[in-house]
Amino acid sequence: MNYEILLLVLAVIVIGKIIWNKFKSYETLKYEFVTIIAHKFRTPLTQMKWILETLKEKEQDSYKLESIKTLEQSNRNLISLTGTLIELTDSADTSLASYTFEKINACEMVNGMVSSLKDSFHEKNLFLGVKCASEEIFVMVDKPRMDFVLQTIMENAIRYSPPGRSVDIEVGRVKNKAIISVKDYGIGIDPADMGNVFSKFFRAPNAQNMDTEGFGVGLYLAQSIARRHNGKIEVFSEGLEKGTTFSVVLPLTKWFNMLFFWLWVISLGIGLFNLLPLGPIDGGRMFYVAMLNFFEGKKAMKLFKAVTLLCLILIVVNLLPYLLRFFNWLISLFS
Repeated sequence: MNYEILLLVLAVIVIGKIIWNKFKSYETLKYEFVTIIAHKFRTPLTQMKWILETLKEKEQDSYKLESIKTLEQSNRNLISLTGTLIELTDSADTSLASYTFEKINACEMVNGMVSSLKDSFHEKNLFLGVKCASEEIFVMVDKPRMDFVLQTIMENAIRYSPPGRSVDIEVGRVKNKAIISVKDYGIGIDPADMGNVFSKFFRAPNAQNMDTEGFGVGLYLAQSIARRHNGKIEVFSEGLEKGTTFSVVLPLTKWFNMLFFWLWVISLGIGLFNLLPLGPIDGGRMFYVAMLNFFEGKKAMKLFKAVTLLCLILIVVNLLPYLLRFFNWLISLFS
């Protein structure tokens, strides 16, 4: 009878596991479907962009040129929506498997994004200032995704700044962090809304009044990407009509990343032997980014997988006696 109860408990656990695996497979299928469709849209939209750019260069008729510019803007909007859709599906996946990190000069990355948005600043009649630190600042980033972060912040500065205002962009360093700040002198943020700025689907009332087409996911995705880089985005505003400053904070690829890496390896080893409690998910993410910073992306994924496998083996070995004691206790409980 006692063994029957134990078998029943085990059966419930197994059935629950099967149901959970089915649920996860459906979620994975949905994720893959949306991702594939979004990528399928991106290719023809990019081809249309190139064709429209060619037509714009050759067209002399002012009326046709204006129509081409309208089509070009609509095409940009669709490309942006496609990118947002891809990032939105990626944000639901907590793994870092789809991220490809590389060592990048922060100032060059910012200047590249500024150059791509130059026409948008000009059309809005905004005065743009870009300031880079005298020293070279390198960060370890997934370039396309960090471009998305910078584009989101800069486009917000354009969108929510009245014509004739300024936008100041600065790349600097504070201790062991790279800081990319974008300061505008636009509509600002109400102190009551500051806590919701990075929430999914949130848009402040003054932002909705100025631009009715937003979805409220750009900053949410940008913050999610920054966190996966072991960084964050900070926001500051003195209030309505007093402008806003967004700062992207990222770890530098310097000697202290090596120190961080080895300290984390030691703390991980201690944690595996139950002497120090660690958060496995956040800790694993920090460990992975630290490895990338230390090895500068070379064979980092293979090393990460090898260390992860070793950690799992150690965890199982350490937990096995406790599991055996638990099952013995269950058996004695019903005997």
